Amino acid sequence: MSRLIAVFAVASFIFTAASVPFSAIVGLFELDRVGISYARAEGTLWRGHLSDVYWRDAPVGQVMIRPVLSALLSGKFSLAFVVDGRVVEAEGKIVWGLFSQFRIQDARLSADLAALPVFIKLGGRLDLALTEIEFGAGGCKLGKGRLHTDALTHSLAGLAWSGPALTGEIRCDDGVLILPLSGGDAAQDVRLLMQVKPDHKFDVRVDVDTLDPVMTQLLPQFGFYREGGTLVLKQEGRWD
Repeated sequence: MSRLIAVFAVASFIFTAASVPFSAIVGLFELDRVGISYARAEGTLWRGHLSDVYWRDAPVGQVMIRPVLSALLSGKFSLAFVVDGRVVEAEGKIVWGLFSQFRIQDARLSADLAALPVFIKLGGRLDLALTEIEFGAGGCKLGKGRLHTDALTHSLAGLAWSGPALTGEIRCDDGVLILPLSGGDAAQDVRLLMQVKPDHKFDVRVDVDTLDPVMTQLLPQFGFYREGGTLVLKQEGRWD
């Protein structure tokens, strides 16, 4: 009997998903609040896609979704997504439970930093391997994943200088999403901490300890100032 109920539930979902316009689902997320725009939302909940997606004027590409039917058997609603573009490549699952918050699971992302609107123009890529992250009314509830970037291994501002690769473990603390990156070599030590808060505010702090006289002279031109022997940069803003 339970198997028949499960089959009926899956069949009912397939019928519904095949008829619900994808544009109606996308409208629930208020993507413009985080700087995301797109030209068209096409298809249905069963298989839909967004065309010509941009994040703050940076071209992302096309976003495709499809439901994960196996999740229904455990009382959850899940969508698998794929982002296919020159600037950003990503895939993963978005999951809702009957009594749980919005969650992203088993996701990966790779982005070309040179094409993204970051506060200092950098080369290289930013890679994210996300085990899970959960958001609710109070902000970030749960975060587990790893960040890596080779941005500093490329020349900065055309100089013949390279820094260390940076890595870090993301986490959540009292609703705040915390994204740390750090790395070092014989000549310098770099630490970056970005915090995204429930009210859509964010702040970034970069600390650099370096023995390189060229970097000591260059970094103040990008807004760094001295705190003791450390060069520090602070930025803050809002996603909307």
